[in-house]
Amino acid sequence: GYISSCSLPLSEDCILPCTQTSNFRLGIQLSDGDSGAGDILYTAYIQSVNDSWSVAASSGDCMQPLSVNLGLIADGTAPLITDDLDFRFKLLLFAIDEPAGAEVYTPWASDGGGWSTLAEPWGSVNFEYVQIGIETASLPGWRFKNIMAGLRIGEQGAETTHEILTFGPIADGATEIWSGFVSAPTQPDQMAIYLGVETPSPTNYPTISPTADPTSDPTTDPTKDPTADPTTDPTVNPTADPTVDPTRDPTSDPTRDPTADPTADPTRDPTTDPTADPTTDPTADPTSDPTRDPTADPTADPTSDPTNDPTADPTADPTQDPTIDPTTDPTRDPTADPTADPTKDPTRDPTNDPTIDPTSDPTKDPTADPTRDPTADPTRDPTNDPTLDPTSDPTAQPTTEPTTEPTHEPTVEPTVQPTLEPTVYPTGAP
Repeated sequence: GYISSCSLPLSEDCILPCTQTSNFRLGIQLSDGDSGAGDILYTAYIQSVNDSWSVAASSGDCMQPLSVNLGLIADGTAPLITDDLDFRFKLLLFAIDEPAGAEVYTPWASDGGGWSTLAEPWGSVNFEYVQIGIETASLPGWRFKNIMAGLRIGEQGAETTHEILTFGPIADGATEIWSGFVSAPTQPDQMAIYLGVETPSPTNYPTISPTADPTSDPTTDPTKDPTADPTTDPTVNPTADPTVDPTRDPTSDPTRDPTADPTADPTRDPTTDPTADPTTDPTADPTSDPTRDPTADPTADPTSDPTNDPTADPTADPTQDPTIDPTTDPTRDPTADPTADPTKDPTRDPTNDPTIDPTSDPTKDPTADPTRDPTADPTRDPTNDPTLDPTSDPTAQPTTEPTTEPTHEPTVEPTVQPTLEPTVYPTGAP
């Protein structure tokens, strides 16, 4: 393998193979052309850490650099090859007393490598410092050789004057190579970094049971942690938005008609006997303690204000016409033989000592002011034409055999000692 150097516009391609090496690092040095070059600074070797940045490189007096010297240093002698390791390069620019600009990365070696985006310092000003880095990831079974590197440098708005800096081969038996300082034609404030690799050789760990029908359109971003027990019947229409927290105990009988709008808070204890006819208008506030023995004949018009303390022993034969204004203090000893024709206007102050022998023919026009001391021996043959002006001082010893033809002009001063055997033909009778 080898590394070459040249200078071409940004729009042209100048990427050549570089050193084959199983372990290497990058080095960088900047110069402003007047005060001299700054220190040479390095990344870590790619097999020593997963993520490595060089210390920020600057010119000798920390002024804006005008030229760059890039190095590739092997840990051993060339040619070498990388095994079981994925990697990419990265770049960062920043100015004195300013925040760093955005980090830029090349694609991974396993993706074929390529150019990073152009790095710029924060605020798009000129830069004084440059950091380069290498990031790695384990990739068993992969091998890379003929590793390539590149660096573009130039000024914003003048892309046709950008220079591409690459450098010559590390000869067999040598340990490093440097490009020497190459200057940008104008004041540089942009850089990009490149990684290129030869197509990896076949895996060292091939499957012992390859598919008989491989895909003709493989993914460009395969998983780095594949399942050890893949399905033998994969979907032909996979989701574009898979879950990031899949279940560890998937169903063995998934639905063939999944919902298009699944809940964001599914139950952790789903029923094993779901309904075959689910509602199309579910409640927005379901109970947290559902019944385990639901009715097979639910009401079609449920109450909008259910009780918070339902009975534990509901009736098996509920009324078809329940009251809309139930009592808040129901009896604890209800009748076993309730009336089939209850009153529409029940009393709000019922007696505590109801009769045990109620009339079978109650009045339809009861008094609004009943006596509080009723007789213990009421008549069984009451008058059909009671007086409208009853006495306010009734006798304490009424006759047991009252006349059936009382006078319409009773005396206002009756005798205090009436006869016990009155005549049947009083005065004035014919």
